[in-house]
Amino acid sequence: MGVRAFTGSSSNSRAADAVSTVTPTPAAGSPAAIAGEFAAAWAKGDTKSLYDLLSTQSQGALSYPAFARTYQSFSDATTESNITVRVNSADNAHAVLAVRMETGYFGTLEYTTTLNLVSTPAGTRVDWSPSAVYPGLTEGQQFASDLQQPKRGAILDRNGNPLAIDQDVQMLGLNRAAVTDRAALSHAVESLGFDAAAVDAAFASGLGQNQLVEIGPVPSGSADAAPVVASQQPGLVLNDVTQRVHPLGAAAAQVVGYTRELTADDLAKRKGEGYAPGDRIGAMGIEAAENDVLAGKPGGKLEIVDANGNTVKTVASRPFVQGQDVWTTLDSAVLKAAQAKLGSQPGASVVLDPRTNTILAINSSPSFDPDA
Repeated sequence: MGVRAFTGSSSNSRAADAVSTVTPTPAAGSPAAIAGEFAAAWAKGDTKSLYDLLSTQSQGALSYPAFARTYQSFSDATTESNITVRVNSADNAHAVLAVRMETGYFGTLEYTTTLNLVSTPAGTRVDWSPSAVYPGLTEGQQFASDLQQPKRGAILDRNGNPLAIDQDVQMLGLNRAAVTDRAALSHAVESLGFDAAAVDAAFASGLGQNQLVEIGPVPSGSADAAPVVASQQPGLVLNDVTQRVHPLGAAAAQVVGYTRELTADDLAKRKGEGYAPGDRIGAMGIEAAENDVLAGKPGGKLEIVDANGNTVKTVASRPFVQGQDVWTTLDSAVLKAAQAKLGSQPGASVVLDPRTNTILAINSSPSFDPDA
């Protein structure tokens, strides 16, 4: 139904048409209303409301836990971060839903799927099948994703010595809520090579008592003893983590740089590219200038597989790019010697090979610890 309004005068016959369309609200229990409820519940992740809209026959053939797992596994496999669902059309037998998904790895996925509808004494209900989730999906099939995260490449000097490298380290942490004897725990941690200040700082953390507080990486000489000590002291937690390590420390900090965690703004800009909170990016120096080469790109495939895990269809894919090493003309020995010469005196130095004009060292004082 439309409304047309005319404005003007008898002496000036110019007119403007203004048309507005009013969409009537579907009658309760009608095909359009049930389809709308189904779309709204799906968008909210409310699987219980979805299940309640199914016909008695559909509910008899599929338990609620199995039904809920279907939608949860679909959300997990697609790396769904947001979903909108709207009704395109509805009649007594079918409703067409338009689905738009924002995903962590595969960008935006858009498709339409069909709900089969049946008339019951209670009104219209959904005669559910797996194709309601995705067109063509059948019993026994499910979505699966194969996701790949690249390892950050190393930064090397001209002789292949590492200036920055990913390294697996043992990280000792503290769960204060589980501590039964603080004095004994502190003594045990100090026996691993930590100083008392690191333990006190962990106990003084502003995080919640049940949250894990990092004490620090276990010194290499205590790697074998750490698991034993952690198992004997309630409240100590030992994890294997990958850290970015800069072996020359302050001697190469200014030129090599360091990495930082992605911020919320960074993640928003890289939405759908496979990045997550905790991922890191180059913040300055070579780490930042060569970030795209060093970091590579996350990738993966989103597939429909059968009961045996065989691929039925590839729905989406993102190319995986492994991070690459970056070789420089820098020389570790010269970097350390130049930094030692500067000492605590404020200043900077650049060392060149006069035969080739290649840069062997760039130093600045005061410097900093790039791993801090």
